[in-house]
Amino acid sequence: MGILSFKWRRSISAFCSAEIESRLHQNKLVTPFYQHVDGTSFAAPITASVVACMLEANPKLIPMLIRDVLKKSAHPVPNVPVDRQGAGALDAGRAVAAALQEDHSRVPSRTPVVIDDRITFSLHDHEARAVQVFGSWNEWSDSGPSLDLIESGLWQVT
Repeated sequence: MGILSFKWRRSISAFCSAEIESRLHQNKLVTPFYQHVDGTSFAAPITASVVACMLEANPKLIPMLIRDVLKKSAHPVPNVPVDRQGAGALDAGRAVAAALQEDHSRVPSRTPVVIDDRITFSLHDHEARAVQVFGSWNEWSDSGPSLDLIESGLWQVT
């Protein structure tokens, strides 16, 4: 809602009576024609439309990359506890721009991947400088296996 609705509200205030302005605010109307809404019933179709745009921009995206791009391109919501906002607010423009940058040749569709007695761990993170795997199999030792950077932003170890 931010700056756009604030400017609109200021210009509407010049033309509306205090009673009309109060009703607009009470009914969560951004303008007389658009209502501010929230919740998963509105978030899901909007997110789906952004994912469709991401796939149009980069048809090679797999679900793991889509999730990562959506999370990394979101921005934090001011004055809202982190546990209430997850990765933050969806930023469609940043998500589509980031989707265009993802061009991996060896991204697994899931992680870890178990084949016979071998386990392959993968991580997609363009900001990581070093990655290690820890777990109960080595009693959470701080000497877990290090992942190798195999492509820009793609880490892996078997």
